[in-house]
Amino acid sequence: MPPLPGTPDNRNGDNHYGMDLTPKKEAIKAMIQDELTKLSEAEDDEDENEDAGKKQQQPQAKEVEA
Repeated sequence: MPPLPGTPDNRNGDNHYGMDLTPKKEAIKAMIQDELTKLSEAEDDEDENEDAGKKQQQPQAKEVEA
C-alpha cells in the first residue's frame, strides 16, 4: 500500500524520524486497539445512561374522562 500524500515512506530507507518503529509495530497496534476499545465502551456506557435517563423522565399517561 503506498503511503498517504505528505507522509514519509520509510520502506525506501528514508530515516526521517531517526528511528525504525517496525519492531514495535505490533505493540503499537495493540495499544491503539486497546484505547479504541476503551473509548467505544465509554461511549456505549454514556449511551446507556442517556437511554436510562430518558426512560425515567417520560411522563406517565393520565386517564382522560370522555
